[in-house]
Amino acid sequence: MELKSTGRGSISSVLKHVYPPAVLGSLQNDALLVWNSAFQRTVGLSQDELARTPLASLLILKENERNPVIQGHDAERDNPLIPCALKNSLTNVTNVHGQALRCDDGMLLAMLDVTLGALASDGFNQGWRMGCEEERNRTRHFFHDVLSSKILVASFLAHEIYQRLAASGAKETEDMARLTKLLQQAIDAIVEGAEDS
Repeated sequence: MELKSTGRGSISSVLKHVYPPAVLGSLQNDALLVWNSAFQRTVGLSQDELARTPLASLLILKENERNPVIQGHDAERDNPLIPCALKNSLTNVTNVHGQALRCDDGMLLAMLDVTLGALASDGFNQGWRMGCEEERNRTRHFFHDVLSSKILVASFLAHEIYQRLAASGAKETEDMARLTKLLQQAIDAIVEGAEDS
């Protein structure tokens, strides 16, 4: 992945809608160019203070901690994300980490409080939860609308057969009573399951 140039105007409009703290800076000029309100809150500086603050005084690029790539491949080309962290002005240690993307034109786009794994994991979890809910609804529909009606019909037929067998004194009456009871328990379990959902 090669990033030739940065559309500063388009990035600045997008940053307003990005939730994690994000900043666009110039590596050549060691300057912060555009940031979102989440970034400003995170660093605790005013707009004017941020405009005068050098990029290198706020952000640490950890290029030596770049995720490993397959041997024989170019790390910068195959993995353009660079781990970064927000500097603490007193200790140079921070708990605010993120990912940065360096462009060929000397621009750097950094997003804090986010890792690529976290982004992928969040998307996966959201999709998984939606899929579980859809499957739950599909199963509920199947049991309630399709299966329960057929079991209810079978239960009525079994009860009718049981009454005829009992009236004639047939020895199969006990077996039919057990079948009727099992069908009624199945109906009750379906109703109870639908009410719990």
